[in-house]
Amino acid sequence: MRFELKKLQKESGITTLYVTHDQIEALALSDKIGVIKHGVMVQRGIPSEIYEYPETQFVADFIGSTNFIKGEVTGPFELDGLYYATTAVGIMLVRSQTKLKGNEKIIISIRPENITLTLNKPSQDSNVYEAVVDTFIFLGESTGIQLKVNGTIIHTKIHPTAPVHEGGVVYLHFNPSKCIAIIEEDSIIPQKKVSS
Repeated sequence: MRFELKKLQKESGITTLYVTHDQIEALALSDKIGVIKHGVMVQRGIPSEIYEYPETQFVADFIGSTNFIKGEVTGPFELDGLYYATTAVGIMLVRSQTKLKGNEKIIISIRPENITLTLNKPSQDSNVYEAVVDTFIFLGESTGIQLKVNGTIIHTKIHPTAPVHEGGVVYLHFNPSKCIAIIEEDSIIPQKKVSS
């Protein structure tokens, strides 16, 4: 039905307003998405933008699944938009759409698909952590896996045939450009109230 609705929408050439609580449908059918919280538009943009660069913890959590790690900015990296942050899992290189200040409290959103799991330590210089496999959940085409990194729980997915076992030690690499730093919600001022 999603394919049929998308096709019908394109063929008719009319603007369509689609209201849904189903995030996958919103991503699949929309050219633009507006995320509303308590009657306030907290973010709007194209689907990939909303998913990959959430501006608030609410948006990151509402659109898809993600891992949240609390951190504190320690300084900028050489590249614009990348910052170092101290977190419970260790020093992390993160990306921010807005300029961050030293010692600023942030929440880091990392989507499960942006985590690479390996049995041997990868060669990357940053965002590599040793983890212990905690729990598996068989999902058919993939296996959900819960890991512990310095006591912090991280969720990702692996192929069902991957040779890992509970209690085993593995290595994780978080792609720095996909570790999205979000300023804590209380400091964000709503942009526009949506009238009824």
